[in-house]
This record gives sequence, C-alpha cells and structure tokens, in this order.
Amino acid sequence: MDTIQKFYTDIRKVVKHGRTQDGSYSSDTVCTEIAQRFSNLFADLGSLPESIAEYWLQNRILKSAAVGSEPSEQNLLWLISAADILNGNPPDEGESVFTAEDWKELFNLVNAEAEDLPIDTLTDLMSLFMSKKLL
Repeated sequence: MDTIQKFYTDIRKVVKHGRTQDGSYSSDTVCTEIAQRFSNLFADLGSLPESIAEYWLQNRILKSAAVGSEPSEQNLLWLISAADILNGNPPDEGESVFTAEDWKELFNLVNAEAEDLPIDTLTDLMSLFMSKKLL
C-alpha cells in the first residue's frame, strides 16, 4: 500500500469513527482531523499542505449544501487528488476533480510558498501548472 492509499484508508476510518461515536456526528471535528492528517502527511513541504487543507475546508467543506454531513466522497477525492499532486502524481488529463478556480488557487498557494519548497517538488508543480496554462 503506497502513502496515498494509506492516507485514503486512514481518512475513511476517521469518517467512519466520526459517524459512529456516541450516535452523533460532528462534521467540523471530522473534517478538521482530516485536514490535519493531510498537513502532517506532507510536513516536509512547509506550510503548503496546511494552506491547501485550509482551502479545502473553506471552499469545499464549508460551502457545501450539506455541510453537516461532510466530507462527501467527492470532497475526500478532492483532497486525495491534492495529495497525489504533492506526491508527484498529477491527474491524467480529463480525470481531475479540480475546477479552474481550484487550479488557480493551488497555483497561488504554491507560488506563495515557493521559496520554502524542495526544488524537485517545486519543479514538478510548476511543470504541472504550465501544462494547465497557469503560467
């Protein structure tokens, strides 16, 4: 099992545990824990993972029509896709869960954190953004 598959398994467990604990469910607690796990997974990338996790919370979770039952499977896949990108595995053309706005924001977040990123990661990310015509 690779790192991203393990992360996905772990966050599914967080959701499952959150849905069964005491018969109640706290979307805020579950989503915050998932965001924290995402940040911890890429701790070597400075504050970029935390910024991406915050974007996910603010723009995918809190703007959801069903915020009380988040994270939806679609929003979990969004975060998994972000993890794949940070892990050096960009999505295949046509398979991305990111909107044009998401891509722009990811570019802006990477750009803001560029000097703190390892050069190989920065190069991979900038190549991806070039392919998306964001540069």
